[in-house]
Amino acid sequence: MELTIKILGGEEYNVTVDQTQPILYLKKLVEKKYGIPTTQQKLVYIGKTLGDEKTISECGIRCKSKINLIVMKNVTDSSSKYTSEDFWKTLEAVLLKYHSHSVAQNIISQFEKDYKHLIATMSLDDIERIASRSLKL
Repeated sequence: MELTIKILGGEEYNVTVDQTQPILYLKKLVEKKYGIPTTQQKLVYIGKTLGDEKTISECGIRCKSKINLIVMKNVTDSSSKYTSEDFWKTLEAVLLKYHSHSVAQNIISQFEKDYKHLIATMSLDDIERIASRSLKL
């Protein structure tokens, strides 16, 4: 089957693949063509991120479909790692542009409660999946 992989920015890459191939195979083709490591690629079809382990047919991709490629920043440099403390400081800085200090603190407090509740209701498999995806960014 023929597919088009569109890199955000305009360039398109046409490939011929078997529908039983995993998405990772598509990423390897892109890596060969453009030198973009598979770990920095995110393939999106109809607004959904495609998992590496799924096959092309499992993702519902049809012949002549267009798949968008998003190239993610490589964060192997330890000095560029974003910490939890950085997140809270950034969130506070953004909120303070639009709200008073007390309102910003209330928003952060509610956000933190909602976040903790969400984590508490997730299974360990869900948390592991999110963590592993985050590490691949």
